[in-house]
Amino acid sequence: MSDAGSVPVVALRVRGVLMQLLSRRSINGADSLLLEHMSVQLEVLREWLAAGSSPGLAEAVVDLCGEQLLSVKALLRRWKMPTWSRHHVGLMHALVGVLGLLLERSLSSPLLGRWLLAVALDAEDCLKLMRSYTRIVLFPAAERRPPGLAELAQEESHEMHVRLLQYWGCLVRLVGAQPRLRPAQADPSGSSARPAGASSTDSAEGFPGLHPRLNISRSLAALSGDDEVVMMLMGHPPDSAESTRSARLRSGSSRDAAPASSMTTRRSAMTLLAFLVEAPGGLALAVLDRAQRGAYGEPASGAGDIERAALDILASAFDVPGCPMVKDKRLVDFYVHYHFLNFVK
Repeated sequence: MSDAGSVPVVALRVRGVLMQLLSRRSINGADSLLLEHMSVQLEVLREWLAAGSSPGLAEAVVDLCGEQLLSVKALLRRWKMPTWSRHHVGLMHALVGVLGLLLERSLSSPLLGRWLLAVALDAEDCLKLMRSYTRIVLFPAAERRPPGLAELAQEESHEMHVRLLQYWGCLVRLVGAQPRLRPAQADPSGSSARPAGASSTDSAEGFPGLHPRLNISRSLAALSGDDEVVMMLMGHPPDSAESTRSARLRSGSSRDAAPASSMTTRRSAMTLLAFLVEAPGGLALAVLDRAQRGAYGEPASGAGDIERAALDILASAFDVPGCPMVKDKRLVDFYVHYHFLNFVK
């Protein structure tokens, strides 16, 4: 089957199954069959997206399944991570795989990229969840590990480590790919001139606002991790306030159409992601140190994958235009001394 015809069908099928599973009024964290079923659906979605080459596939996945992806994320946040079973870990692994691939594909799709940045850079929601998950997976001695991680085979753990690091690398590259927008210029008539194609929500040098053509208006409500809206997405009857807000979102009201993250500049985004490249103690350096000591026990078939993924994070971060870390002499001197001068350039 062709990309154009097959992937939307798969996305539609996955959306239907996830909607049915997420609509249950009471989802028990111990329901391993339900969690596993969700994981399978997300892996199917990821594999079909990875196999396709059409530039519109990622947009189709977000357009059709964006709400369900956010609802799965909200569902995982309901349970304390140290108590996660193998099935919780599997669901998170599958979600990271889909989001990471979407981040990668969005490098050539500004519309999709803006939506994903709004999701990924939400400091109190997705960013917080991903940072906690990263610490637990990559630095087991520093956190109380979920019992589900101890049950993974070597190849499964390796794939989890690499996929997680690739997620961060893709996110940093996406930040760097965003354009620097010029401030709007006022013309003699008193109206503001904007670049061709720019929306009213564009900031002076931030990421452009979300485009109304992408059918993710209800998904925007969940970008902030709003528990009331997430409850609505998961099948609970909304009250009048929720109904009003939902109606505004579905109608494309400007009041809620652009999340705060759409105004984020590259500089402020990299400030949020500074933990990746801090020295000493940053994520990339800590991973490199553990990998070089053989702490991750990489299988022979994947030798060096973890180090390459960590180095990619560093290279991508210092390549972001306006990256504040480049102006930090102490940090730059540290990396020069650490033999990474080629990546600083």
